[in-house]
Amino acid sequence: MRSSSNCRSASWRTPYYSRPAGSGVETLDLAGRLSHSLDGAEAVPAERPLSLFGAFGIALIIMSIGLAIPIIITYVQRDWYRGCRPPVLSTGLMVLAFLSIACGLILDTVTRGRREAKLIAYLALRAPGEERRRS
Repeated sequence: MRSSSNCRSASWRTPYYSRPAGSGVETLDLAGRLSHSLDGAEAVPAERPLSLFGAFGIALIIMSIGLAIPIIITYVQRDWYRGCRPPVLSTGLMVLAFLSIACGLILDTVTRGRREAKLIAYLALRAPGEERRRS
């Protein structure tokens, strides 16, 4: 069957090697597949720390601003605010929000570095059947 586009394609014969016994990829039953899929679902926040910590940070910022608005309105109207707890709580929430976002940035950088290190280690491996080249 010929394609309608004028794209060239080529194919190569490649050697195929079967997996060694005990390589960890045997037939899994349904419970094994389910446990593997749940393991992957639990690892999602660990792989994207900036989105997780960023969401916490944004939630804390919204709570802090929500607490600060009545304080600011009262201060503008009366030139004085009686009470110490809400301003301290609002300030503390804002500090925690920025700490959460900063931790997310740091962990995201570490995660990207680990991914790149894994990729470099993978690319350093030679393909099955490939002879080692002398350089």
